[in-house]
Amino acid sequence: MKQNYTLNLSAWIGVVFLFSLYFTNTNYVPFSALPFAMAPLMVVLAFGVTSSNFSIEKLQLWGGAYYLYSVIGTIVYDYKSLFDYDFYRYDGNFLISFLLLICIPSLAIRINDFEASYGKFIKFSLLIALPKVGYDFLRDGVSTGYFVATNAFGGFVMLLVAQCYSTLLEKSQRNLLNWGSLLLALIYLAASTSRGSILGVVLGIITLKLIESGRSRLVALTLVAILIAQAVILFYTYPVYLDYGDLAIEYAASLSDGTKESNVMIRTYENWPRGLFAFLHSPIFGIGVGALNDFPLVLKEDSLLQLNAGGNIIYDSSHAHHTYLHILGEQGIVGLFLFLMMWVHFYRFIKELEISDPIKRTLLITFWALTFASFTEHRIPSPSNCFAFFTLVALAHGARSKARES
Repeated sequence: MKQNYTLNLSAWIGVVFLFSLYFTNTNYVPFSALPFAMAPLMVVLAFGVTSSNFSIEKLQLWGGAYYLYSVIGTIVYDYKSLFDYDFYRYDGNFLISFLLLICIPSLAIRINDFEASYGKFIKFSLLIALPKVGYDFLRDGVSTGYFVATNAFGGFVMLLVAQCYSTLLEKSQRNLLNWGSLLLALIYLAASTSRGSILGVVLGIITLKLIESGRSRLVALTLVAILIAQAVILFYTYPVYLDYGDLAIEYAASLSDGTKESNVMIRTYENWPRGLFAFLHSPIFGIGVGALNDFPLVLKEDSLLQLNAGGNIIYDSSHAHHTYLHILGEQGIVGLFLFLMMWVHFYRFIKELEISDPIKRTLLITFWALTFASFTEHRIPSPSNCFAFFTLVALAHGARSKARES
């Protein structure tokens, strides 16, 4: 009886995940968030019916520590945020995104023929976007797909490019259909005009090739080079930010006429320096979860531990456009350390999955694409960028678990 209940529960969880996966093609409707909202309940149910096999992995320990730290930080800064829907849409969306990530190892998911379901999802994603991208491109020369913004669409397409590329690495799969799928995915990526997404997926593919060829040191050197380059940029732009203060964004926008070029200037002269400003004024625990866009930032010059005292609670997408600087600013060194430990163990978790090479390559490329793109945008916690990725990892883990049982 107990075993039958476990199997039925696991099967229904798999259905929910598959249903939600198809809605990761858009952020206009919230159905893609179902697994994330249900994850804690699923873990409790899994523990209740399979307690003899229940274990805690390092991903969950570090992820749980970061999640708890984030919730406490939210309560300390503004506890009312936890009861506001807009908080979860903007400043606190990572509390939804990471909920599934840290629950994945304990989820009881059963899915029949995961690889076939995975392939159908990719084909569906490529086909359903075609009329929207075509219409947008002919009208505006750019497309957001079924997303609100170009970066959201580009972030989602990174996974499609990773999958199409990974499939073609298998000689037996090099046919006209798969080459066409890759071409279509690349067209979508170009139509999004999301430079961070393009950079991310290119570096993601290169990184995987370097690691597979035993040249991991080059990956580390690439990361260091990016950090040095951005440190040099901030060395010149941070003093300008201090001089202009709240007017820095207007100054940055005035440096270029084009929208894309203007966005670059805003990031380098206002977004990134704002994250650094918050970190330098409260380096240990940050200025508060969700505080980075609560203007004006009111911080004392002689304090290592403080929260933003501006008093205005604002929910919008005015973040640091840099995941690591954003976390440093709002949650300090402690927050960034816990986040990076969670992210590193998530990578190790993916590497240990017993799945086919094309799917594992897809997940690893997507991991690295998000890692690199997060140096230019707030990518990793963004639902449009991570929902499909995290859901596929959960399903892949479920497929692995089922294979071991059979």
